[in-house]
Amino acid sequence: PGENIQIIGAQPGETWATMDAVTNPPREAVISPDSSQGRPFGIKIVDLNLDGKADILATNHQSDGCFSVTQDTIPGRIYALEQPASGDIFNDTWPVRILKDNIRPNPTFPAPTSGPGRLAPGAAVPFWPSAFAEATEKPWILAGGDEASKVWLLKPQSQSTTDWNYDSAAIFDINDYYGANATQTINAPAPDVGNSISTIGKVAWHYDRDWAWDSYAEIYIPGFEARDFHRITFRPGSTDDKVTCPADVTVACPAP
Repeated sequence: PGENIQIIGAQPGETWATMDAVTNPPREAVISPDSSQGRPFGIKIVDLNLDGKADILATNHQSDGCFSVTQDTIPGRIYALEQPASGDIFNDTWPVRILKDNIRPNPTFPAPTSGPGRLAPGAAVPFWPSAFAEATEKPWILAGGDEASKVWLLKPQSQSTTDWNYDSAAIFDINDYYGANATQTINAPAPDVGNSISTIGKVAWHYDRDWAWDSYAEIYIPGFEARDFHRITFRPGSTDDKVTCPADVTVACPAP
């Protein structure tokens, strides 16, 4: 995580082979100059709205806001930067599209004496539920909550290039799976002394038939402290347990 997002490119009519940091430097531009989205985290380059232009998908890494040392004015969020309509990506403003807002990590526990404390969300990744959909539809978005202890799935509400609205659902919640307050309860048995099951590792996905036309997506969710993985498949007719989306709620602040 840093304070802004920067793009670098060759000068017009030239290639990277002719660039030199001193005599012929590349073009540079900070496209989120005022840090208005917090600390950028997990950048992905993808055409989110299918207008033929690459967008930037990102999250931020914001604190819980529960204590004087963990205050962040900007909440955790998933957002996109869209290329300016002019096409002048180095000089004109990149519009910001907020895809999911007001994400907060579980309260830092025990109460911290210094920041930043727990942070959320983790990285977001684009994916398609099937290989067939990848050829024709906008990507969906999968986001790990990190220390918000959830995983979210965002589905585009339409295929319009001007529609940036998404339906959001929590498809996994540590407190729902391991038991209420699992994220806030210190585990006593070794080797977990002093740990809570609070962190979602980096989520990932893959097609189950290696990008064949009849492939469907599989999602992999790592429970960091729990030392386990959870797999969710989109293949129709699967005999696996069906996903029941838990309520998308946050733990009370401060921690119970």
